[in-house]
Amino acid sequence: MLENLEREKYKSGDIIFREGDPGACAYIIETGCVEIQVSNTRSARLHRGELFGEIALIDHGTRSATVRAIEDTVLIPVPRKLVSRSEEHTSELQSHLNL
Repeated sequence: MLENLEREKYKSGDIIFREGDPGACAYIIETGCVEIQVSNTRSARLHRGELFGEIALIDHGTRSATVRAIEDTVLIPVPRKLVSRSEEHTSELQSHLNL
């Protein structure tokens, strides 16, 4: 399932998206690490296998945080249409991420 999705590469310090941006996809971290900032305050660091950006897909709103790569990072964008079918692919997704 995930092998057919594109990858996006970010260098350390790159902004992936900003709070208030429109959200068309969530992201799975394939490699690297990102920092989540809400109102310019660091709230979390996420690593390989973690998902972020899903809130905008659920509520169809804008991004609720700014996300920045804190090391070179490869992300798998997960489009809204795939998220709506995610329950039927949960075990395949977990297998790909070695969870």
